[in-house]
Amino acid sequence: MSNLLLNEAPLIIQPGLAEKVGINKAIVLQQIHYFLQRSKHIHQGRPWVYNTYKEWQKEHFKFWSTRTVRRIINSLEEDGLLLSANFNKKRYDETKWYTIDYDRLEEKVSEGSDKDQEKEKEKPAGQIDHHPPGQSDQGVVDKLTNTGGQSDQTYTIDYTETTYKDSSSIGEIYEKIFGRTITKHHLEILDTFIDDLGEKVVIFGLEYASSQNAKAMSYVQRVLNDWVKQKVSSVEEAKHQIKQFQKKNRKESRRDGEAPGDNNPNNGEGGQDQSSRLAQKARKLLREGKVSLPEM
Repeated sequence: MSNLLLNEAPLIIQPGLAEKVGINKAIVLQQIHYFLQRSKHIHQGRPWVYNTYKEWQKEHFKFWSTRTVRRIINSLEEDGLLLSANFNKKRYDETKWYTIDYDRLEEKVSEGSDKDQEKEKEKPAGQIDHHPPGQSDQGVVDKLTNTGGQSDQTYTIDYTETTYKDSSSIGEIYEKIFGRTITKHHLEILDTFIDDLGEKVVIFGLEYASSQNAKAMSYVQRVLNDWVKQKVSSVEEAKHQIKQFQKKNRKESRRDGEAPGDNNPNNGEGGQDQSSRLAQKARKLLREGKVSLPEM
Protein backbone atom coordinates (compact mmCIF):
# COMPACT_ATOMS: atom_id res chain seq x y z
CA MET A 1 0.00 0.00 0.00
CA SER A 2 1.29 3.49 -0.85
CA ASN A 3 2.63 5.47 2.09
CA LEU A 4 0.88 8.53 0.62
CA LEU A 5 -2.56 7.19 1.57
CA LEU A 6 -3.95 8.39 4.90
CA ASN A 7 -0.85 7.93 7.00
CA GLU A 8 -1.20 11.57 7.96
CA ALA A 9 -4.20 13.77 8.67
CA PRO A 10 -5.89 14.41 5.29
CA LEU A 11 -7.29 17.73 4.10
CA ILE A 12 -11.05 17.28 3.81
CA ILE A 13 -13.40 19.62 1.96
CA GLN A 14 -17.02 19.35 0.91
CA PRO A 15 -17.64 19.13 -2.85
CA GLY A 16 -20.41 21.73 -2.52
CA LEU A 17 -18.00 24.30 -1.08
CA ALA A 18 -15.42 23.60 -3.78
CA GLU A 19 -18.11 24.08 -6.42
CA LYS A 20 -19.12 27.49 -5.05
CA VAL A 21 -15.73 29.07 -4.29
CA GLY A 22 -13.14 26.95 -6.09
CA ILE A 23 -11.09 24.07 -4.75
CA ASN A 24 -8.08 26.16 -3.61
CA LYS A 25 -10.21 28.61 -1.67
CA ALA A 26 -12.23 25.75 -0.21
CA ILE A 27 -9.08 24.12 1.15
CA VAL A 28 -7.94 27.34 2.86
CA LEU A 29 -11.40 28.13 4.24
CA GLN A 30 -11.79 24.63 5.67
CA GLN A 31 -8.38 24.79 7.36
CA ILE A 32 -9.05 28.20 8.89
CA HIS A 33 -12.50 27.03 10.02
CA TYR A 34 -10.82 24.09 11.78
CA PHE A 35 -8.55 26.43 13.75
CA LEU A 36 -11.33 28.93 14.48
CA GLN A 37 -13.31 26.20 16.20
CA ARG A 38 -10.39 25.73 18.58
CA SER A 39 -9.30 29.35 18.94
CA LYS A 40 -9.38 31.09 22.32
CA HIS A 41 -8.65 34.49 20.78
CA ILE A 42 -11.98 36.33 20.80
CA HIS A 43 -12.20 39.83 19.34
CA GLN A 44 -15.30 41.75 18.30
CA GLY A 45 -17.38 38.78 19.38
CA ARG A 46 -15.64 36.41 16.94
CA PRO A 47 -12.85 33.83 17.21
CA TRP A 48 -9.69 34.77 15.28
CA VAL A 49 -6.50 33.02 14.20
CA TYR A 50 -3.23 34.57 13.07
CA ASN A 51 -0.27 33.59 10.90
CA THR A 52 2.09 35.06 8.34
CA TYR A 53 1.82 33.88 4.74
CA LYS A 54 5.13 32.10 5.15
CA GLU A 55 3.93 30.30 8.28
CA TRP A 56 0.65 29.28 6.61
CA GLN A 57 2.65 27.77 3.77
CA LYS A 58 5.30 26.09 5.92
CA GLU A 59 2.95 24.65 8.52
CA HIS A 60 -0.25 23.87 6.61
CA PHE A 61 0.05 24.26 2.83
CA LYS A 62 3.44 22.80 1.88
CA PHE A 63 2.08 21.75 -1.51
CA TRP A 64 1.78 25.45 -2.49
CA SER A 65 4.33 28.23 -2.68
CA THR A 66 4.10 31.18 -0.27
CA ARG A 67 3.08 33.36 -3.21
CA THR A 68 0.18 31.05 -4.04
CA VAL A 69 -1.00 31.06 -0.41
CA ARG A 70 -0.90 34.86 -0.42
CA ARG A 71 -2.94 35.04 -3.64
CA ILE A 72 -5.61 32.65 -2.35
CA ILE A 73 -5.97 34.44 1.00
CA ASN A 74 -6.08 37.86 -0.70
CA SER A 75 -8.75 36.58 -3.08
CA LEU A 76 -10.83 35.29 -0.17
CA GLU A 77 -10.56 38.72 1.47
CA GLU A 78 -11.68 40.41 -1.76
CA ASP A 79 -14.66 38.04 -1.90
CA GLY A 80 -15.58 39.07 1.63
CA LEU A 81 -15.41 35.46 2.83
CA LEU A 82 -12.32 36.05 4.94
CA LEU A 83 -12.03 39.01 7.30
CA SER A 84 -8.62 40.29 8.40
CA ALA A 85 -7.45 42.60 11.16
CA ASN A 86 -4.47 43.42 13.38
CA PHE A 87 -4.85 42.64 17.07
CA ASN A 88 -1.12 42.43 17.79
CA LYS A 89 0.09 44.02 21.02
CA LYS A 90 3.23 45.39 19.40
CA ARG A 91 2.60 48.09 16.81
CA TYR A 92 5.44 47.00 14.55
CA ASP A 93 4.02 43.46 14.35
CA GLU A 94 2.02 43.34 11.11
CA THR A 95 1.00 39.68 11.33
CA LYS A 96 -2.57 39.46 10.05
CA TRP A 97 -5.43 37.90 11.99
CA TYR A 98 -8.25 36.11 10.19
CA THR A 99 -11.80 34.98 10.75
CA ILE A 100 -14.50 33.72 8.38
CA ASP A 101 -17.57 35.78 7.59
CA TYR A 102 -20.00 32.88 7.88
CA ASP A 103 -22.96 35.07 6.92
CA ARG A 104 -21.29 36.05 3.64
CA LEU A 105 -20.35 32.42 3.02
CA GLU A 106 -23.95 31.37 3.54
CA GLU A 107 -25.09 34.03 1.08
CA LYS A 108 -22.64 32.84 -1.56
CA VAL A 109 -23.76 29.24 -1.17
CA SER A 110 -27.42 30.31 -1.29
CA GLU A 111 -26.84 32.32 -4.46
CA GLY A 112 -25.80 29.19 -6.28
CA SER A 113 -28.61 27.13 -4.73
CA ASP A 114 -31.24 29.64 -5.82
CA LYS A 115 -29.93 29.54 -9.40
CA ASP A 116 -30.02 25.74 -9.37
CA GLN A 117 -33.62 25.79 -8.17
CA GLU A 118 -34.59 28.23 -10.93
CA LYS A 119 -33.04 25.91 -13.53
CA GLU A 120 -35.00 23.00 -12.10
CA LYS A 121 -38.25 24.98 -12.41
CA GLU A 122 -37.46 25.81 -16.04
CA LYS A 123 -37.13 22.13 -17.02
CA PRO A 124 -40.08 20.73 -19.01
CA ALA A 125 -42.34 18.37 -17.10
CA GLY A 126 -41.04 14.85 -17.03
CA GLN A 127 -37.46 15.82 -17.96
CA ILE A 128 -34.80 14.23 -15.80
CA ASP A 129 -31.03 14.48 -15.59
CA HIS A 130 -29.23 11.76 -17.46
CA HIS A 131 -26.20 10.63 -15.47
CA PRO A 132 -24.28 7.52 -16.40
CA PRO A 133 -24.83 4.68 -13.89
CA GLY A 134 -22.94 5.34 -10.68
CA GLN A 135 -22.12 8.97 -11.52
CA SER A 136 -22.87 11.48 -8.79
CA ASP A 137 -22.17 15.17 -8.14
CA GLN A 138 -18.56 14.20 -7.56
CA GLY A 139 -18.15 15.27 -11.17
CA VAL A 140 -18.13 18.87 -9.89
CA VAL A 141 -14.89 18.24 -8.04
CA ASP A 142 -13.52 16.29 -11.01
CA LYS A 143 -13.99 19.39 -13.13
CA LEU A 144 -12.10 21.52 -10.65
CA THR A 145 -9.23 19.08 -10.42
CA ASN A 146 -9.17 18.30 -14.16
CA THR A 147 -9.51 14.56 -13.55
CA GLY A 148 -12.71 13.97 -15.46
CA GLY A 149 -16.37 14.84 -15.61
CA GLN A 150 -15.87 17.48 -18.30
CA SER A 151 -17.56 17.61 -21.66
CA ASP A 152 -15.73 18.22 -24.95
CA GLN A 153 -14.94 21.91 -25.31
CA THR A 154 -13.57 23.91 -28.24
CA TYR A 155 -11.57 27.05 -27.53
CA THR A 156 -11.62 29.31 -30.58
CA ILE A 157 -9.58 32.51 -30.78
CA ASP A 158 -8.46 34.81 -33.57
CA TYR A 159 -5.16 33.01 -33.97
CA THR A 160 -5.77 29.27 -33.60
CA GLU A 161 -8.59 26.84 -33.07
CA THR A 162 -7.85 23.90 -30.83
CA THR A 163 -9.96 21.10 -29.41
CA TYR A 164 -8.74 19.36 -26.28
CA LYS A 165 -9.87 16.05 -24.89
CA ASP A 166 -12.03 16.22 -21.80
CA SER A 167 -9.35 14.36 -19.87
CA SER A 168 -6.63 16.90 -20.66
CA SER A 169 -5.18 18.70 -17.65
CA ILE A 170 -3.85 22.25 -17.86
CA GLY A 171 -0.33 20.80 -17.76
CA GLU A 172 -1.01 18.56 -20.75
CA ILE A 173 -2.57 21.45 -22.65
CA TYR A 174 0.46 23.65 -21.90
CA GLU A 175 2.80 20.94 -23.19
CA LYS A 176 0.73 20.51 -26.34
CA ILE A 177 0.71 24.25 -27.07
CA PHE A 178 4.37 24.98 -26.34
CA GLY A 179 5.88 21.59 -27.15
CA ARG A 180 7.84 21.26 -23.93
CA THR A 181 7.42 19.69 -20.50
CA ILE A 182 5.88 21.95 -17.88
CA THR A 183 7.72 22.38 -14.58
CA LYS A 184 6.03 21.90 -11.22
CA HIS A 185 6.44 25.60 -10.45
CA HIS A 186 4.84 26.68 -13.73
CA LEU A 187 1.98 24.24 -13.21
CA GLU A 188 1.37 25.79 -9.79
CA ILE A 189 1.29 29.25 -11.37
CA LEU A 190 -1.30 28.18 -13.94
CA ASP A 191 -3.45 26.47 -11.29
CA THR A 192 -3.55 29.72 -9.34
CA PHE A 193 -4.59 31.71 -12.41
CA ILE A 194 -7.31 29.13 -13.11
CA ASP A 195 -8.71 29.88 -9.67
CA ASP A 196 -8.78 33.60 -10.53
CA LEU A 197 -9.74 33.56 -14.21
CA GLY A 198 -11.16 30.14 -15.00
CA GLU A 199 -9.65 27.38 -17.11
CA LYS A 200 -10.97 28.62 -20.47
CA VAL A 201 -9.40 32.06 -20.06
CA VAL A 202 -6.05 30.61 -18.98
CA ILE A 203 -5.99 28.25 -21.98
CA PHE A 204 -6.84 31.20 -24.24
CA GLY A 205 -3.92 33.09 -22.69
CA LEU A 206 -1.56 30.21 -23.45
CA GLU A 207 -2.76 30.01 -27.06
CA TYR A 208 -2.47 33.76 -27.48
CA ALA A 209 1.10 33.77 -26.15
CA SER A 210 1.99 30.95 -28.52
CA SER A 211 0.46 32.83 -31.46
CA GLN A 212 2.75 35.75 -30.63
CA ASN A 213 5.76 33.40 -30.51
CA ALA A 214 6.10 34.37 -26.84
CA LYS A 215 6.73 31.10 -25.06
CA ALA A 216 8.32 32.38 -21.84
CA MET A 217 6.21 31.86 -18.73
CA SER A 218 7.07 35.41 -17.64
CA TYR A 219 5.17 36.69 -20.70
CA VAL A 220 2.18 34.43 -19.98
CA GLN A 221 2.15 35.70 -16.39
CA ARG A 222 2.16 39.34 -17.50
CA VAL A 223 -0.81 38.74 -19.77
CA LEU A 224 -2.79 36.78 -17.17
CA ASN A 225 -1.92 39.20 -14.37
CA ASP A 226 -3.24 42.05 -16.51
CA TRP A 227 -6.49 40.16 -17.03
CA VAL A 228 -6.79 39.52 -13.30
CA LYS A 229 -6.43 43.27 -12.66
CA GLN A 230 -9.08 43.97 -15.31
CA LYS A 231 -11.36 41.35 -13.68
CA VAL A 232 -11.66 39.36 -16.91
CA SER A 233 -14.08 36.47 -16.49
CA SER A 234 -14.53 35.10 -20.02
CA VAL A 235 -12.62 34.51 -23.25
CA GLU A 236 -14.64 37.24 -24.96
CA GLU A 237 -13.57 39.75 -22.31
CA ALA A 238 -9.94 38.64 -22.75
CA LYS A 239 -10.23 39.20 -26.52
CA HIS A 240 -11.65 42.65 -25.84
CA GLN A 241 -8.68 43.50 -23.60
CA ILE A 242 -6.24 42.47 -26.33
CA LYS A 243 -8.03 44.60 -28.94
CA GLN A 244 -8.09 47.58 -26.58
CA PHE A 245 -4.36 47.36 -25.90
CA GLN A 246 -3.55 46.91 -29.57
CA LYS A 247 -5.71 49.88 -30.48
CA LYS A 248 -4.01 52.00 -27.81
CA ASN A 249 -0.58 50.87 -29.00
CA ARG A 250 -1.37 51.80 -32.61
CA LYS A 251 -2.48 55.30 -31.57
CA GLU A 252 0.70 55.85 -29.56
CA SER A 253 2.81 54.54 -32.43
CA ARG A 254 1.22 56.91 -34.94
CA ARG A 255 1.68 59.80 -32.55
CA ASP A 256 5.38 59.02 -32.04
CA GLY A 257 5.99 58.12 -35.66
CA GLU A 258 7.04 54.59 -34.77
CA ALA A 259 5.69 51.16 -35.63
CA PRO A 260 3.94 49.19 -32.88
CA GLY A 261 6.42 47.61 -30.51
CA ASP A 262 6.33 45.02 -27.81
CA ASN A 263 6.13 47.04 -24.63
CA ASN A 264 2.68 45.79 -23.78
CA PRO A 265 2.22 42.10 -22.98
CA ASN A 266 -0.94 42.06 -25.09
CA ASN A 267 1.03 43.01 -28.19
CA GLY A 268 3.37 40.01 -28.37
CA GLU A 269 7.12 39.81 -27.93
CA GLY A 270 8.09 39.93 -31.62
CA GLY A 271 8.62 43.60 -32.49
CA GLN A 272 11.05 44.74 -35.17
CA ASP A 273 14.75 44.14 -35.46
CA GLN A 274 17.27 46.64 -34.17
CA SER A 275 18.18 48.20 -37.54
CA SER A 276 14.53 48.91 -38.31
CA ARG A 277 14.02 50.60 -34.96
CA LEU A 278 17.13 52.74 -35.46
CA ALA A 279 15.87 53.80 -38.90
CA GLN A 280 12.54 54.83 -37.40
CA LYS A 281 14.24 56.93 -34.74
CA ALA A 282 16.42 58.60 -37.38
CA ARG A 283 13.38 59.54 -39.48
CA LYS A 284 11.68 60.95 -36.39
CA LEU A 285 14.71 63.11 -35.54
CA LEU A 286 14.85 64.38 -39.11
CA ARG A 287 11.19 65.39 -39.01
CA GLU A 288 11.71 67.23 -35.73
CA GLY A 289 14.76 69.05 -37.11
CA LYS A 290 17.03 67.77 -34.40
CA VAL A 291 19.48 66.36 -36.95
CA SER A 292 20.21 67.14 -40.59
CA LEU A 293 21.69 65.21 -43.47
CA PRO A 294 25.14 66.29 -44.71
CA GLU A 295 25.16 68.25 -48.01
CA MET A 296 26.28 66.28 -51.05
